[in-house]
Amino acid sequence: MRQISDLAWLEIDRAALQHNLALLRKIAGEKVIIAPTVKANAYGHGLLSASQAFLKGEANWLCVNLMEEARLLRQNKINCPILVIGRLSPDQIAEALTLRLKLFIDDYSLAKKISAAAAAKKQLIAIHLKIDTGMSRQGIKSGQKINLIKKISELPYLNIEGIATHFATADGPLNNRSFKKQLSLFEKTVAQAEKMLGKKLIKHCANSAAAMIYPQSHFDLFRPGIAAYGLYPSEVVRKIWERKNQPLIPALSFKTRVALIKKISKGDAVSYGGTFVAKKKMTIALLPIGYYDGVDRKLSNCGEVLIHGRRAKILGRVCMDLTVADISKIKNARLGDEVVIIGRQGKEAVTADELANKIGTINYEVVTRLRETLPRYYL
Repeated sequence: MRQISDLAWLEIDRAALQHNLALLRKIAGEKVIIAPTVKANAYGHGLLSASQAFLKGEANWLCVNLMEEARLLRQNKINCPILVIGRLSPDQIAEALTLRLKLFIDDYSLAKKISAAAAAKKQLIAIHLKIDTGMSRQGIKSGQKINLIKKISELPYLNIEGIATHFATADGPLNNRSFKKQLSLFEKTVAQAEKMLGKKLIKHCANSAAAMIYPQSHFDLFRPGIAAYGLYPSEVVRKIWERKNQPLIPALSFKTRVALIKKISKGDAVSYGGTFVAKKKMTIALLPIGYYDGVDRKLSNCGEVLIHGRRAKILGRVCMDLTVADISKIKNARLGDEVVIIGRQGKEAVTADELANKIGTINYEVVTRLRETLPRYYL
């Protein structure tokens, strides 16, 4: 239950998380492994509680980026398969074995070190080959892929369990050339790898966008990220998805409270730099949050918050831990009133997409930058 002393907090709707994953399960079918990506503190939603909610729903595996994320999950008795999709340093190999993790591999020298550590413990470890089909980030490049896969397959105590790639433009225009080229290259690489290894692999390449609009990308497993939290990868994906499916439900709300109400006069400047000057008498509310908490400084003089279900414009520059809002037209505003930064209040809503558009970024960044130490309450 939320503490009355909280100055700012997040509310996370577990039912929304499970609703979104159930919609993704419906399009994937029962045989596909669903492995929600819970990196970056579960996209700002809280790593542990979001993971628990997903596993009570449709999730089979979880994907993390960092060893410390995997460690926290294991320490809290989450025993499902965990795939580390980020980079692993050599000094983390022993812990990866202890925690029984599955690892992305695209580098022979690291694979050799993992093999040596696994052999010393006589412990087989599952690895998934990451193929670079066009992102130019992680992944085995097309020119070296089969030779490198063969070399890795000859290392002892490595179980090549899966093969994967990641799309760069799945959230763009439908059937764009880049997407089709990546998918085709992945399919060719899979066929070559499975023939060379003499076995079927767990094939996966679908992020949220691909999973939602390209059924041919589902293969054996998919890794939903932003969609699992109720946000769309792009407006293109939203329009295509909502033609045939129930809408996703955003799971996160970001709230604070009115800390101070004061009157200002014509000519009074507000906040650093005096970028807002009152043209008349006004009533303002001081909000005890700022860019440290995740209220982007670019929302200065353009962002809006909700108080009593009405929009209140942010005045002046957003500070590190203070923000000012215009409540001149909200006559019933009082100290301690709830203020919504992201979420719904009455008939109005401020979405992560709205904030992203105003500050020139994407909804992913808006939610992942919310301060990790903000209290998170799960409804």
